[in-house]
Amino acid sequence: MTNGTTFATRALAENGHDDDHALSAKKEKEEEEEEEDSDDDDEKGGYNKTKHWNPTKRASRSFSTTSETEVEEGSSTRREPRRASKGALESIEGNVFRSRERLKSDKDFDRVKKTGRTLNYSCIRVKAAPNDGVPGATGCHRIGIVVPKKQLKRAVDRNLCKRRVRAIFRTNKDKWPKTESGSHLDFIVFVKQEALEGGFKQVEKEMFLFAHDYAEREMKSKASKSKNAAKIVRNNNNIKNNNKNHTHTNADAKTKGENDREVVR
Repeated sequence: MTNGTTFATRALAENGHDDDHALSAKKEKEEEEEEEDSDDDDEKGGYNKTKHWNPTKRASRSFSTTSETEVEEGSSTRREPRRASKGALESIEGNVFRSRERLKSDKDFDRVKKTGRTLNYSCIRVKAAPNDGVPGATGCHRIGIVVPKKQLKRAVDRNLCKRRVRAIFRTNKDKWPKTESGSHLDFIVFVKQEALEGGFKQVEKEMFLFAHDYAEREMKSKASKSKNAAKIVRNNNNIKNNNKNHTHTNADAKTKGENDREVVR
């Protein structure tokens, strides 16, 4: 009985010793795997195998679409986005619609409504005025769009008409007219109910008509101003000539009167 108990106790002790060896071997293996994972993290730039961001490491590549510059701060490296200079203007080349091509303030709308030239068509009515020297103008055409609720009740229809006008404006920038002095225009497009029924093509046609008619009226206005200026010059010359003739007549009459008085004496 004693021998059997001793044998069982010895077997359990040997099994426990083997288990301890197995556990220690397993721990060593796990530690080696963790070291390999950390090495992989260094090579991958701060990402572990589960692709979670490791805040203790810096990514070796930037996922930002903006250009960045590196700034050295001691031993660490910090990346900062490169921003555009303050006074730079956005390019309006191509089929784009920039913020500076849009009429925004009530002051600009009121100025164009009061001083602008009006052209009326079946789908739209346009008022246009030069923006040369106007505060906020940056050397380009600017457009404002007005779709009254009285004309189009549904918001979806009003938005559709606005999108059409904007698309026509931004894809045909070379067609919009300038003044005779070369100034760009601020123009407001008032959309009528017929614009929804006429569709995109009809609105486009009438906006091109506006461009043609405005240029033609500018030429007529310039010719009329030249004619009026010439007329003013002629009138001034006639007045000068009349005054000169009147002066000569008075002088002749005075001379004649003196001669008559000498004869009487």
